[in-house]
Amino acid sequence: MPKRPTRDPHSGFVNNPKTFQQAYEEITNNPGRTYRTDAGTLFECEARITSKGPHEGEKLIIFKQDGIEMARAYECCWGKQTNCNRTYIDSYSREI
Repeated sequence: MPKRPTRDPHSGFVNNPKTFQQAYEEITNNPGRTYRTDAGTLFECEARITSKGPHEGEKLIIFKQDGIEMARAYECCWGKQTNCNRTYIDSYSREI
């Protein structure tokens, strides 16, 4: 699979079917649910409140594959292709 190019934080736009709050609530209400990207990759999500760092006290969605964190999204990242750390989140966020 070709590697995606590195992009700036909050780069590009994604038309997610749910708002960040709706996605956060769905994940909170359905712990352990498995989702699937368009490419067929299975992943799970966790909804948390951050306890440190520049986003302390903010809601956070963590995307995991096989129990390993692959990406995270704060509300400021939602609707973007990449998060604050320049990690692509679009393949995950639009599937929730």
